[in-house]
Amino acid sequence: MEIFLTSFSGEIDITVELLTEVDKLVQLLESPIFIYLRLQLLEPNSNHYIVKALNSILMILPQSEAFKTLQSRLQCVSQLHHSSFADEPKGLVNEDWLTHFKTVQKQHTSYKRSLRATKAAKLS
Repeated sequence: MEIFLTSFSGEIDITVELLTEVDKLVQLLESPIFIYLRLQLLEPNSNHYIVKALNSILMILPQSEAFKTLQSRLQCVSQLHHSSFADEPKGLVNEDWLTHFKTVQKQHTSYKRSLRATKAAKLS
């Protein structure tokens, strides 16, 4: 991560405009459109580059609302990464429930798309 930070600060001038853009980026990351990215943070071992990039952004941000937001998010990831799941009961999520959840989720997505299509047809 130190190499990333060093190369980042060496290639780009950290200006007020850049910090404003990074602040907007953090706000955008907290929006609903990036929920899947935030969910990927639940698996820091397989998505460690995302965690590293967000930590790098945190290091260049001044202590502001965006800093606190991103710091809070990354603390959750850190706590999750360090906690042990050995005490979790086995079989908490069985395959039948998971399959049912995915089916319902697909049906919901399909329904929402059909609603949008119906609204668009009425408007035209």
